[in-house]
Amino acid sequence: MPGQFGNSGGKKGRSGGKSKAEQLGLQALLDKCWTKEAREQCFTKLAEMCAQGNIEAMKLMLGYTYGKPMDNVKQHGSIEIRIVDESSD
Repeated sequence: MPGQFGNSGGKKGRSGGKSKAEQLGLQALLDKCWTKEAREQCFTKLAEMCAQGNIEAMKLMLGYTYGKPMDNVKQHGSIEIRIVDESSD
């Protein structure tokens, strides 16, 4: 049932990420279509954008260099909930 622990809610065998074989096939295709020189030019340009102070380029470069940090739920203080029983008057 959806909502239960361990149940992704998707069809069996179809939920989740791509299989390793599918990922490797895509990588091989990208290697054929996007040359090493073109990849190096792209990363050189990205590094130049970082040096110029482009924040989005910096985020991208840091994310690929060190990995993206985990998203944390921000705490905005507590919420007080008060239940008042007005029927006992």
